Amino acid sequence: MRFAELTDETWPLFERLFGPGGVQGGCWCAFFRLTGPEFKQAGKDGRKAHVRDEVAAGKPLGLLALADDEPVGWVAVSPRLDNPRLARSPVAASPGDHTGVWSVTCFYIGRKSRRQGVSAAKGFPPPCCGPRSTSRRGVGRASSRVTPSRYWARDRVRTCTTAR
Repeated sequence: MRFAELTDETWPLFERLFGPGGVQGGCWCAFFRLTGPEFKQAGKDGRKAHVRDEVAAGKPLGLLALADDEPVGWVAVSPRLDNPRLARSPVAASPGDHTGVWSVTCFYIGRKSRRQGVSAAKGFPPPCCGPRSTSRRGVGRASSRVTPSRYWARDRVRTCTTAR
């Protein structure tokens, strides 16, 4: 297993992993990168275009997990300030300067790759994220697995400080 940053070159792998629908109702991992009204107004095609434009602009969005050069997983990790929805989140909002703070806002394992140890692979998720979840049910409680669901974005956001 190897990991690759989402760039113009790896965009086709991201599209292949997310499929034509963009995962979770066409989110395209734009939920935290847009405000609520922007997210609704964009629709799934607009959200895909927004993420594509950010990749083209060179913004860091996350890492793809690759097995034999096929995409099997994704973790969205980017500067907290690039995720405006976090500032209004009742779970993740915090006062202070967030310069240098990065946030992990999404984990996704492709359907065919689930239950094969992808999320436990060395280097995935990035070391700062660790095997912990932050949720209303137990801040910093150890988590044996992270699975996407309709409520994942609201309930689990992990924030870490790291140098790029």
